[in-house]
Amino acid sequence: MVKICFIGDALTASGLNLVGIKDTHKATEENINEIFEKEKHKEIIVIPNTLYQLVKEKVKKLPSTSIVVALPDANGVGEDKAMKMIEDAIGRKITIKK
Repeated sequence: MVKICFIGDALTASGLNLVGIKDTHKATEENINEIFEKEKHKEIIVIPNTLYQLVKEKVKKLPSTSIVVALPDANGVGEDKAMKMIEDAIGRKITIKK
């Protein structure tokens, strides 16, 4: 069985708990390094992009078998990347009216 965990905000952790990801850790900018060190052995780590930016040098040192997924977060960090993935998937440009 694949060991997957989420490191990030409480709201997203709660949502992931509802879909079956029970290994979640509530992290902030102050404690992200400590939590990442404890969880870096997991096969898949899901982390919001804002927190990923704080540990990306540590991510580079992980074995090639480790997968770290940086999610767009509430601050909009990573939003462009997510939009590009959606546009590629549907084959159309998306315009969002604000």
